[in-house]
Amino acid sequence: EVFSVNAYPNPASGTLMLSATGGTLSSLQVFNALGQLQWRLDDASPQQSVSVEDWPPGIYTIVARASSGALSKRQVMIQR
Repeated sequence: EVFSVNAYPNPASGTLMLSATGGTLSSLQVFNALGQLQWRLDDASPQQSVSVEDWPPGIYTIVARASSGALSKRQVMIQR
């Protein structure tokens, strides 16, 4: 199975749920449209909830890293 990260709901406005499959998740990073780090979590669990209520609306890129070194990226929209 290929390592991947899923994000829902998309678009999100309150809480964003992240889940990883196909490998052991080691870290999560979220970048805004300018490439600036918005949020980071090391030693992440396979399912993670993130409060996005205070994040500016826009498109964000989630980068998940597996303990094997594999990367998975997903884009989400935050709206009000």
